[in-house]
Amino acid sequence: TSIEHFTLLFNEITGTIPASIANWTNLTMLSLDFNDMTGTLPSEIGLLTNLEILSLIFNAFTGTLPLAWSSLSNLEVVALNQNCLTGGVPASYLENWNQLSAVARNFYGSQREDCATNLTS
Repeated sequence: TSIEHFTLLFNEITGTIPASIANWTNLTMLSLDFNDMTGTLPSEIGLLTNLEILSLIFNAFTGTLPLAWSSLSNLEVVALNQNCLTGGVPASYLENWNQLSAVARNFYGSQREDCATNLTS
């Protein structure tokens, strides 16, 4: 598709990011901040080779960063804080994400207060 920017903020969206996101090959910005999205981060985002900005702040995503995301060499901003993510950011990701500024490396930051509740329910 020809979609380049997709932003849905403060919409109380629930559910997961669908695998079909991989079809949006021209996407340069994906921002789904301040919603109620859940599940793991889809590896299919790693197929969005034009992606420059990825912001999924204040949702309830769980798990770790998908290995497929390490190939996103055009990323300039990655913001995943205020989710329920675990693990760290592998060094190989940072090698490929060399365009990220120190300010933009807002991977995990603080966690949501309700993460323990989400993980047990």
